Amino acid sequence: MKNVKSLSRESLIEIVGNVRDLLFMDEEETGMVFDPDKEWDSPEVLSQIAETLNRHGLRPSEVVPVESNGKAAFEVSILRTGFGATTLVIHAGSEEEAEMLALEKARDHEFTERSSEYEAESVVKVKKAGKNGRCPSGG
Repeated sequence: MKNVKSLSRESLIEIVGNVRDLLFMDEEETGMVFDPDKEWDSPEVLSQIAETLNRHGLRPSEVVPVESNGKAAFEVSILRTGFGATTLVIHAGSEEEAEMLALEKARDHEFTERSSEYEAESVVKVKKAGKNGRCPSGG
């Protein structure tokens, strides 16, 4: 399905003109007129509007998420890894023992985070948009 923004001015004029004619043009004894009170009780009008949109590539070929501002909705899983450092004073008999004891003690120690790295683990296109038909916040 084409994005409406990609249509040419001529295509947009044709689509709007066809929809206007289907909704308001009527035949009277004096000829064709635009009637603001024309009744639309026929499903044929909707079929003709759908066909007009289809001719311009605006009919979806499959079920797709509703777009907001030309953007689809995606669920992105983010992994955040924080980096912090501290210095511990450890009393031990060797460097290896000091390292092992420091790693054990670090679990109970509070760190000040100095930087973080972010990584997208997965990206999945949302099959259904939110209740209002728009992308979730942030999109």
